[in-house]
Order: sequence, then structure tokens, then C-alpha cells
Amino acid sequence: MKARTNLLLLAVLGALALYGQASAQWAEPKSIAEINSDYHDKSPFLSYDGLTLYFSRQDGPGWHYTRIYEATRPEPFGSFTSAEEITALNYSGGHVDYPWVSPDNLRMYYYRTEPGSIGRLKITERASINDPWEPGINISELNILGDLANPSLTSDELTIVFTSRDIPRGRGGYDIWMATRPDENAHFTNVINLTEINSSALDAHPSISPDGLTLYFDSDRNGTTQLFRATRESLDAPFDNLEHLSFFDSPGSSICFPSPSSDGTALYFVRWPQNDMTDIYVSYIS
Repeated sequence: MKARTNLLLLAVLGALALYGQASAQWAEPKSIAEINSDYHDKSPFLSYDGLTLYFSRQDGPGWHYTRIYEATRPEPFGSFTSAEEITALNYSGGHVDYPWVSPDNLRMYYYRTEPGSIGRLKITERASINDPWEPGINISELNILGDLANPSLTSDELTIVFTSRDIPRGRGGYDIWMATRPDENAHFTNVINLTEINSSALDAHPSISPDGLTLYFDSDRNGTTQLFRATRESLDAPFDNLEHLSFFDSPGSSICFPSPSSDGTALYFVRWPQNDMTDIYVSYIS
């Protein structure tokens, strides 16, 4: 059994932060200037300790395929250092994207396109936080379902949400799906379409809270891509209370890739102006 420390505290802090959002307000989003480049910067994920920002970059100098990067900082809420590519994960034959990292910083779930442009979910594990990331292995029990992307998990890694457009029973376009498992060494099963939040449009880039009770995602159901949030009362209940996060709308831009911090006090996301490159932004609860 892998070590899991302070997960209960993280869940409590996250729940308190999410409860407080009812009376708090989001601050004006800020571009993460030290990270954003002249290329597509997207898919942000902040580590549980707040010290590492994982993200992806596409259409760099001399290459097209998406690659995963990381940027670090000495303390939470400070500025990040310059981004470094995680070269061992990336390759020249397709996209590598959508990183999600476990609370102990030892496992990364991510996406990679295989021959034929089929999206696969993968996991890589390292022995310590000082070790480099190595190429991962397929999450085979999910990949047999079709073309998958966008993995996001609860802090105990027993619930995973992801995106697919090829699984039968979908509602149309890309849909958000969820699967569970009884323990971290078991295969994921109980794959369900989140019909209560999916639409006939594109619904993608899900990000589930550590306790599994809040789900962020983006959708173009209103004609342009916007951010949404849904909640549920328990892990056995469907997501409801669907809310369009209109505060983050930006005229002339698609808003996508929502990724809240583990304590719920910050929301990372991406702005994609028409005919321009994507940049990563962050907004804090004020």
C-alpha cells in the first residue's frame, strides 16, 4: 500500500474552501506571465503542495505535438521559475498532455496519442520526488473503451473522470465519463456517462475535487467554450447544481481547461482568443 499522508486534512480543507465559495468572490484572473510563451500553453495542474505547476505546450519552435512541462517555486503563491520540459514522457510521434499528479507527487496520470491518433490514458510512477519521471504504462481497462483524454482523480485515486467521444451511449460530441475502483491496486470499473451534466455539444476537460464532490469542466453548449461547475451531496449521488461560471467569460475568447487547486482557493484555466495562442491564468478566492 502506497503511503498516503494528510489526505483527510486535505479533504477537510478542500471542503471548507468550497463551502466558503458561496459567500466569497473570485478575484480578477491574472496571466501567469513567467510560464506563458509565444506558443499554446494549456492543461494546468497545480501539485497538492502548491509548489509545482504541471502543464502542456503545443506548436513550439520546430515542432507541433503537445509536450508536458513543469515549473516550480520555493513556496506556495510565489512566482514560478522558468518551465522545463519533462523529456522522458514526450515523444515525436504524437501528443502528450493533461497531467494529473497524486498528493504524494509520486504518480502522474496523463494522456498520449498512439499510432492512428488514438488517445490513451497512462500512469507513471517514481520512487521519490527527487527521481525523474519515466514513460508510463497504459491504463488498459479504460483504454479498451476507445479514444480517451483528460484524466482527473480524487485524492485517494479511487475515482477517475475523463473525456471520450467514441464510447457508445455518449450524448454527442465529447462527453465526460467516470469510473471507480475499490482500492488503488485494482482496475477501474463501473464506467458511467455523466448524463446529468453532459450535453449534445462538446463537454470536456473535467477536473474533480479531492473529495469527489465538485466537478469543473468546460463546454461550448452556449455557442462558445465556457467554464462550468457541478456538485453532489455524496459519492453515490449524481452531480447536480450545475453552474455556468460566467465571471470567467471573456468576449472573443474560449475559456477552457479549468483546474482548481487542491484546497479550492485558486482556479487555474486557459484563455484562447480567436486566431491567437492559449495562455494560462489563475484566479484566487478573495
